[in-house]
Amino acid sequence: MRNSDAANQLKNNLSAFDPNEDEFRALFKFQQTKDDLSAALNPQQLDPDADPAPLSANQKQALRAEQKTLNDDLAQALGTNRAAEYNLEQDYSYRNLIDSGVPKESVFKLDDMKTEAQAAAQKIRNDKTLSADDRTAALSAIRTETQSSINSLLGAKAAKTYSGNGGWWLNNIASATK
Repeated sequence: MRNSDAANQLKNNLSAFDPNEDEFRALFKFQQTKDDLSAALNPQQLDPDADPAPLSANQKQALRAEQKTLNDDLAQALGTNRAAEYNLEQDYSYRNLIDSGVPKESVFKLDDMKTEAQAAAQKIRNDKTLSADDRTAALSAIRTETQSSINSLLGAKAAKTYSGNGGWWLNNIASATK
């Protein structure tokens, strides 16, 4: 296991996560099973000459259920917080921040900001009592406030880098106010 291609790839992907031995074993098992599921969904990934026959709706549903079970098993093996940390660090934009020296705690706060801002924006978009102008103004305010919070959290330079490498979601909050 230690010298397999899968283990070496996993080690490279875990540079910021720093798992202990038990966590690494759980992640290795998770990655192997995930790769098997991916191959089942995309047989041409392993064999370009494989039959590209589409999966039935039942097959897709079964594979999605298996993926959910796999994610639940990982959360149980690592613990909820460590599983959330692992999943966050698999996101390219967050990993870039961590690799550039932004503390993990700040990256977690940034992810919380993203979740909160997107939820608030969705609530405004769904509020049919608001006029189009009021909706636009409210979305613009969320975007401005969130951008300000990101600048405070990361610093202007890191915030600008993040905006170009994964912060696209902020533009989507109030795309008309770019």
